[in-house]
Amino acid sequence: GLLRRNLIDKAGMARTRWLAGQNPLLAAAMVTTGDDYDRFLRSYLSYELLPQRFADEMERDYLSRPFASSVANGSSSSLIGVLGHYSMANYFECLNVSDHGAVLPTHFTSACLEAGIHMDAGLFGWYPLIDRANGTYMQIAQSTLVSSINDFTPTTAALKLRAMIKPLVDCALQNGRKENED
Repeated sequence: GLLRRNLIDKAGMARTRWLAGQNPLLAAAMVTTGDDYDRFLRSYLSYELLPQRFADEMERDYLSRPFASSVANGSSSSLIGVLGHYSMANYFECLNVSDHGAVLPTHFTSACLEAGIHMDAGLFGWYPLIDRANGTYMQIAQSTLVSSINDFTPTTAALKLRAMIKPLVDCALQNGRKENED
């Protein structure tokens, strides 16, 4: 169907499937691998899946004026207070990380918007991240079972890993770019 033709096959995601029959609930029923999700991120970042104008629209901050003056419901408010503003199918990342790696509640700022980092921390501990400002992406992929929809242990672990790893990735890539320039 449409999903297979326009996403799974187009991005080369050979081991990806969904479990919800004819009307897939992508966020809840898609099963993939780290390698397949890497193919998706690479295809999305390079605008092979969607033209840039569509990706730009999906990544717009729709929780700021003039689009929105408040968040729709309380459960969204708590996630936004920790993760950042939600756009279409991803968050504008705005993490407040303590010196010990803990992710603390924060307020969305212009610096978060300008950083251009989009992510979508998942319930099972998956943490894909696209850094538009630096033209890079990364993901944290864990194989974790949760006991209920309210079990955020894997998500919390992914947030902590992201807080520790992203600065190291940025440093390594920056040093690599400097070496290539010299």
